[in-house]
Amino acid sequence: MNGSESPGPLSANVEGAMLQGEDTNASTVMNPKTRNRLSARDKRAKREAVAADYRAGHPKLAIMLRQHLSKPQLSEILAHLFMAGELSPVAPSYELVTASTPIKALSQFADGSVEYVRVEQDGHGTKLTSYLPGVENEHC
Repeated sequence: MNGSESPGPLSANVEGAMLQGEDTNASTVMNPKTRNRLSARDKRAKREAVAADYRAGHPKLAIMLRQHLSKPQLSEILAHLFMAGELSPVAPSYELVTASTPIKALSQFADGSVEYVRVEQDGHGTKLTSYLPGVENEHC
């Protein structure tokens, strides 16, 4: 290929992609992303809510769902609370698991809307109940 030939479709696509990248960068500068950071007061309130849930015997997954936290956020908050001496290790009073296909096949979960199942052990056996995020799920 000599220098007088026109560029092929591949080079045209690359040039087009470069131009689109420039447009995207310009729009990012014009419309900066907003960050959802918590204020110091909100962080303190979130730590207190996590501590209360932990003391009440909720498992980590339930606390994440109740407080709308990611796993790293929950780990950071719990680490802070343990290191500050505000919490001591406590076993959860129940387990929370994602509803697997066999569990969804059970008649009480047959509608398919259940994502999580609360598993409680007692002297008589195992009790499975649906757990809906955003809804008060207290059975005690």
